[in-house]
Amino acid sequence: ALHATILETLERVHADRLGQHAEVLAHHAVRAAIPDKAVRYLREAGAKATARSANREAVDFLERALVLLAELPETRETLSDALDVRIALGTPLMAVNGAPSSLVEALYLAALELVERLDDAARRFLVLWGLWYVRFARGDYVPAVKAGERLLEIARAGNDDGQLLEAH
Repeated sequence: ALHATILETLERVHADRLGQHAEVLAHHAVRAAIPDKAVRYLREAGAKATARSANREAVDFLERALVLLAELPETRETLSDALDVRIALGTPLMAVNGAPSSLVEALYLAALELVERLDDAARRFLVLWGLWYVRFARGDYVPAVKAGERLLEIARAGNDDGQLLEAH
């Protein structure tokens, strides 16, 4: 109850700059057992940590968000949030463990499963690019080429020059 009160007070006092206090807000939301807010603030804290190359911190924040999401009822919204968290986790996890890591591959495979379940074309490219990069970094070129060809198909179908450049 005390953490919930602190969270509410911080949200009220810092309403115009919540992002600046994401780490503290996440702490109190987790301790207050308010999972929806905890996930939101953990994601923001993870993004802040990633932006300043505090990759271990980012991994910690984002992995805690995934744990909380797994405890929530499975809805389209929670699956979508889990996908966003996994995508955000890719870069710092690569920085900490290396792109060829089996942890990174497992992260992107789980993200791909969510993309397929949600039939989310917009985020499919990001996830497939992550898988391509893991395979390429490992020197596993046959699956990397197949993933690259799939990326080209998606980029061409979406008529997105940025994606087309990345796919090439």
